Amino acid sequence: MVAAVAPEFAHSGGHYLDDAREAYTVPNDADLAQHPHGVKEWALDPAVAERLWAVSTDLLRA
Repeated sequence: MVAAVAPEFAHSGGHYLDDAREAYTVPNDADLAQHPHGVKEWALDPAVAERLWAVSTDLLRA
């Protein structure tokens, strides 16, 4: 619900929210058990997002 009404998110996307706050970035090799409110760097990588989109659309066409 926070993302739907928070003014700081009104004009941007790609935010990872956890427990009603924006998650902080941790290295890809970090143990998320030690960073319960973190998001790994790869999850915010635009190139990875584009690749995931391409693979997803290809699967839907199959």
